[in-house]
Amino acid sequence: MPQQFFKKFKKLFSNNKSKTSIKRKPNKTKSSNAIIIDDSLTEDEKRNALAKSYETGSYLVDYPAGENATNNKAVFGDSMYNLISSMGVQGVAKTPATSFQAPRIYTPRDLEYFYAGNGIMRKIIDTQADEMTREWINLEGDDEEEHLKKYLEKLSAQKQYADLIRWSSLFGGSLIIMLIDDGRSLIEEVDLNNIRKIEKLWVVDLGQIYLYPTDYYSDPADPKFNEPEWFTIRPIFYGVPSKNLMFKVHETRVLKMDGAPVTQFLKSLNRGWMAPITQSYMWDIINLEQSYTYAVEAVHEMVVTVFGIKDLAMKLSTDKGVEEIKKRMDVVLYAKSVINAVIMDADGEKFEKVMTNISQIADLLTKLERKLCATCGIPYSVLFGEQRGGLNQGESSDVRMWYDTIKRNQAQNVTPLLKKLIHYISLCDDCDFEGDMEEISISYNNLWQYEEKDLVGMKLQQAQADAIYIDRGVVTPEEIRERFLDDVFDFELQIKSEETVTKDFDEKTKDEINKKTEEISISKDMNTNTLGK
Repeated sequence: MPQQFFKKFKKLFSNNKSKTSIKRKPNKTKSSNAIIIDDSLTEDEKRNALAKSYETGSYLVDYPAGENATNNKAVFGDSMYNLISSMGVQGVAKTPATSFQAPRIYTPRDLEYFYAGNGIMRKIIDTQADEMTREWINLEGDDEEEHLKKYLEKLSAQKQYADLIRWSSLFGGSLIIMLIDDGRSLIEEVDLNNIRKIEKLWVVDLGQIYLYPTDYYSDPADPKFNEPEWFTIRPIFYGVPSKNLMFKVHETRVLKMDGAPVTQFLKSLNRGWMAPITQSYMWDIINLEQSYTYAVEAVHEMVVTVFGIKDLAMKLSTDKGVEEIKKRMDVVLYAKSVINAVIMDADGEKFEKVMTNISQIADLLTKLERKLCATCGIPYSVLFGEQRGGLNQGESSDVRMWYDTIKRNQAQNVTPLLKKLIHYISLCDDCDFEGDMEEISISYNNLWQYEEKDLVGMKLQQAQADAIYIDRGVVTPEEIRERFLDDVFDFELQIKSEETVTKDFDEKTKDEINKKTEEISISKDMNTNTLGK
């Protein structure tokens, strides 16, 4: 129901006693079936007008009395409201009173404290970051990629990227500042022709990063318009961002990772950054933690002691009786504690323990846990470490789908930043890389780890398939042998291109034809000599 109608509904039961009659002004409404009221009606007239509008399904139109009558506000009702049963009445009926409320925007400090103090929050953030970098990357191309791998190891790039993903998920963004030795300051653009070396990779969380209006590219013709050109860094010491050590760094010297995509309005609330991914499941964690607390309290109160005393009501009516009851209960509890027995009056007293049924609490907690898993996107067996009677087919499928999601996030969010870093490394004077960066490709190692028995079965099936390929002449034994050359058995074997294979086949065919021709010629000569003799 519109808010204006709700206000009018409250007015109908006010103590306004001014006397004004109901007027009809059908020409000023969109429908002739309308009930018009002034601002001041008696209580009975208001009730009658409202009841009639519900009964007939008419419009209820409010015209202010006096000179401002032209500035009217119309409030419409329909027959789906029922004042008697409270159907459709806001404030009474549940459905129309339910609406979406803008969530609280948590500050970096709030999120930091939550991450430090809540185990579930830490597990979600760390699991996502660690899994995206657990098996790390594989560089493929010419033989020069080994120099790039060694340089990445020297910079501890795997750990730094894990922290980059960790803080961008928690805060909505983070940076890696590349301390590049190129003869220029941090505020200047990188000199790609004079990179001597990369000293260090420094991960900076959002709590230390500030974006001011003057930090953005301001030329509308620039492809980077409205993107940060500089990032203002204020390192934190003793819990306070330092003003004396504040500095700016150019965007070519950083690797920037954003959080969850949001509109420009919400970005402005997060100081120009995307939204923290934690914002979407924060309340699920809070509700789950509260439920855990309630479950513990329910366990404490699971057994309630009932102490029955004869003529209890009469004894409670006097001070002497209250004291007697207290003394009697103390004696009973003392005896139970010392001799583990209760001595009772067989005629007038009763002592028993009543147990509360809490068997449904576990199911409720499990449902809340699964709701959290659905919101954060991590499978139940991974987040809570519990498997329903082993890793069944359903949970195995969930884990595989989650790994596919991680693979997609790696390609979209991590690969562009890795390419930028590797490009800078290839230009360093202290890197021995002399290959072509266009031939270098980045791939991610498989996250799914097979069990030994599964690998044995897969290798057996692959061997049977290879035998068929060899028998049909599709591949040669030498090509199949390439599966075993590396440390890991290669199921995805890449053989020569079709053009190369065709060329080799044609050369072999020519040699075989020439050989057969020579054999035929020799055979003819031998037959001729034999006949001549």
